[in-house]
Amino acid sequence: MAWYPVLGNDTTIYGLTQSANNISGGILMPLFLLTIGIIALLGTVFTGKNFFRGVLYGGFITSILSILLVLMNMLNVNYMYFCFFITAVGLVGVRFTEAPS
Repeated sequence: MAWYPVLGNDTTIYGLTQSANNISGGILMPLFLLTIGIIALLGTVFTGKNFFRGVLYGGFITSILSILLVLMNMLNVNYMYFCFFITAVGLVGVRFTEAPS
């Protein structure tokens, strides 16, 4: 078996990413979600917002994307639940930081 994706009839973006995800053992899409979440977190923090607000924003974006990826059968459901958990952590953190002392 070749270590690179054999194109064959799968010349679409969907076919290439699915074959690359299958070859890598299913870790390609979680890495994409992690990268998007970190970029969203840093973008929110650099604009002067709270850290937990950035976690909430990044978790929400990755949760929406993970639902779409699970529906396309390109992501395991456990990673989708993890994105929901990160969103919940961000929501609880925002509530705790905005609570009156």
